[in-house]
Amino acid sequence: MPRVGPEDDNYLPRGPYVWGFPLGDLNLQAFSSKKMFDPRWHLRKERFIAYQVAMLVCLAAECTATYSLDKYEALQTHIESRFSPAHLYQNDLIDMEISTIVFCVAVACLFGADFFFLLQFPRRVYPKWYQTTKKVLAVVITLGVLACAVGSTVVVARNSAILGRVPASVAQAAVEYYYRPPLRYKDWAVNVAYVVLLWIGWVGCVVATVFMFLAADYDAIHGTSPRPISLLPTTTTSSSQPPSSQPPSSTSLPPNALAETEKLRLPGVPAPHHVSIQRVREQGGTEAVRMEMDHETFEGRGRSGSVVSPVERAGTV
Repeated sequence: MPRVGPEDDNYLPRGPYVWGFPLGDLNLQAFSSKKMFDPRWHLRKERFIAYQVAMLVCLAAECTATYSLDKYEALQTHIESRFSPAHLYQNDLIDMEISTIVFCVAVACLFGADFFFLLQFPRRVYPKWYQTTKKVLAVVITLGVLACAVGSTVVVARNSAILGRVPASVAQAAVEYYYRPPLRYKDWAVNVAYVVLLWIGWVGCVVATVFMFLAADYDAIHGTSPRPISLLPTTTTSSSQPPSSQPPSSTSLPPNALAETEKLRLPGVPAPHHVSIQRVREQGGTEAVRMEMDHETFEGRGRSGSVVSPVERAGTV
C-alpha cells in the first residue's frame, strides 16, 4: 500500500505519538525538493530558503569565530609560558567571539527545529503559547546576533591585543617569535571573515523571522492544510482591449457549428496554448465533437503520449 503523506488530500496521521507528533509520518522523502517546495503551503518555500541561509551562514560565522578564538588562546598560552611573566590581554575579542558562538548556536536550534517540524509535520497545529514563545525567541536571537555583529565590528576594526608585564624589548621578541595571529585584530583575515559572515547571517535571521511571523499569523486564520491550487495559472483578457477586427478562421469556426468554441488548457502546457473543443453538426443531422490542437503545443516541447486529465477551462472564444 503506497504511503499517504501530509501532502495528500486523504491524509491520516500515523502513530506512535510523542508530544502530539505522529512519528509514523517521518519520511526521508520529505527532504526532496519537490516536497520541500510544495507551493500548496503558504510561504513554505520562502521559509525553507530563509531558514537555511540564516543557519548555514551563522554556522560559518560560528566556525570561523571558534577558529580565531582557539588561535588567540593558544597564542596567549605560548607567550605566557615562554616569556614569563608576560601576560596577553585579549579579552575583548574573546568575549565577542564567545557571544557570537552562543547566538549562532541559538539560531541553529530555533530555525533548525522549525525547519524540521515544517518539513515532517506540515499539518501540525501548535498552541498559541508555542507560537508566541517561538516569535519572542526569534526576535531575541536576531537582536543578539545584531549585537554580536556590531560589537565584533568595533573590536576587530579598532582594537588590538596588548602584551604587558614585560619590557618593550621582550614584548617585541615575543611578537616576532609568535607572529600569527597578529596582535592587531584587523590584520588577520580570519577575524574579518567571521565579522562579514556574521552580518550576512544577521540579514538571514531578519528575513527568516519575518517569514516565521507571517506564516504563523496565516496558519492561525486559515489553518495548516495545503491550499488547493489549479494545475496551470489562468490568464485573463483585459476588457479594455478592442475586439479583433479579423474574421474568425473557417477552420476554427465552421459555419455549421452548433455552439461557441471552448478552449481547454492541458496540464504541463504553458499558456496560451490550448485545445479547442466544438460541437458541430455532421451531414445527416448527427451531432459530433470537433477537437483542434494548437500545433506549437505538441511540437518541439517534448510532450508525448495521450492527453491527460483533468483539464482547465480557459474561457470561451
